[in-house]
Amino acid sequence: MEANFNFNNRCCIALCLAKQSDISLSQVKSQLLGQLSNGIENIPFNHNVRSALLSTGIYLLYSYGKHVEPLSKFLSDSLLLFPQLRWYDDAEIDKTNKITIHEQFTFCFNTILADLAAHFPHVRDIIINSQIELLEQLTTKITHFNERGQS
Repeated sequence: MEANFNFNNRCCIALCLAKQSDISLSQVKSQLLGQLSNGIENIPFNHNVRSALLSTGIYLLYSYGKHVEPLSKFLSDSLLLFPQLRWYDDAEIDKTNKITIHEQFTFCFNTILADLAAHFPHVRDIIINSQIELLEQLTTKITHFNERGQS
């Protein structure tokens, strides 16, 4: 079986949904997010969850912004939870890759968010503010960690 079947499958679903003119927000959430549509708190942050978030961003880009306000808010809120989530590196293992799953996924996810902010100015502030807030959270965590290490 293909290594990225879940991701590829969700991306294909996202592209198909994006081409439908009469799709409702609840249908998009059901197809792309499933149980995650209520939030990603307290859910193991595994490959399936990460694939669902990326495919939701892909849907927004290819649907030309259909349902962009609520789904951008959902994706931005999800971004802010990254430091508290239980990350599971359950994707296919590439022993030659030295980049952690945290870095790989966060880079891809932020790239999608940046594309959304560039294409849909009315959600730009929501997205950029969440990215800034995440940087502030991480900076504070690193600062506190370094201060404890020096004591």
